[in-house]
Amino acid sequence: MTETKSNANRQIARAAGTVMFAFVLSNIMGLVRQILVSKTFGTNQSLDAFYAAATFPDLLFSLLAGGALASAFVPTFTGFLANEKKEDAWRLASAVTNLVILLLSLVSGLAALFAPGIVRHVLFVLKPELDPSLQSLTVELLRIILIAPTIFGVSGLLMSILNTHQKFWLPALAPVFNWVGWILGIIFFVPSMGIYGLAWGYVIGAMLHLLVQVPGLLKLDRVRYSFTLGIGNPAIKEVAR
Repeated sequence: MTETKSNANRQIARAAGTVMFAFVLSNIMGLVRQILVSKTFGTNQSLDAFYAAATFPDLLFSLLAGGALASAFVPTFTGFLANEKKEDAWRLASAVTNLVILLLSLVSGLAALFAPGIVRHVLFVLKPELDPSLQSLTVELLRIILIAPTIFGVSGLLMSILNTHQKFWLPALAPVFNWVGWILGIIFFVPSMGIYGLAWGYVIGAMLHLLVQVPGLLKLDRVRYSFTLGIGNPAIKEVAR
């Protein structure tokens, strides 16, 4: 009993140390990213347009696939695993992933279509200090950045799945690789594309946020992905509720 408790304490300490190290590393990379952004753009108004454009995708992700979804998904997914119902667990994970992709892609597509109205009536209302001449640039940047919410949605679910399996290292590294994407955009794309390069760096950051976790998923036992939306599945209804 004492040995089991000791092993559990060591595992908790190791996980806490992993998350803490990744948190520090993420903050360092975030500082590097901010220094590069400031050095590259300074007080250029195009940077204001970029941050305004990024506001809506961040809000979209938070509302549709942020912490609330993960909090609803994890207990149901964990319950299946605890009861040795791995097929049901992966069927649930597949359905939720597919629904997130479908919903976020649909909303992001509609947002891209109606981007001029969103910029004019939402973003510029929220940020009245922005120069009206930046509206067309903000629209173009928004349409690029809207690629990211769907990727972040899937990545967030993957993070929850790995954490459920007591795999903390790669999910903790995901924010680090997000900043790496920004940095790559600044170094390789901004010199030729200007502020658009930073927008593509934002998208690359989302992709790296997802991809760095994929090796951890592939190492899990009996992973199964299926093309299902879980219509009629009580577990999906429970997550939705």
